[in-house]
Amino acid sequence: MEQAGAIIIRTRQHKVQGLTTAANIWATAGIGVVVGLGLEATAVLSTIIVLIILALVPYIVPATVQEDTDQKNCRSDCR
Repeated sequence: MEQAGAIIIRTRQHKVQGLTTAANIWATAGIGVVVGLGLEATAVLSTIIVLIILALVPYIVPATVQEDTDQKNCRSDCR
């Protein structure tokens, strides 16, 4: 399972990309284990918590990350 997470995480110019996706894979696997153990209520609660966290990620991650990416993709005529 750690292979799936490691493949998703990439570094580009000293910046990590795909960390949220890899964490989501781990969370999904954990919820699957909980379902397999027969703890449906815990699985539902865990799913709700994960969805809330994923919904909040865009507000937590600084906007400068997106701005830096946009500036690097811009040609010399961008201001």
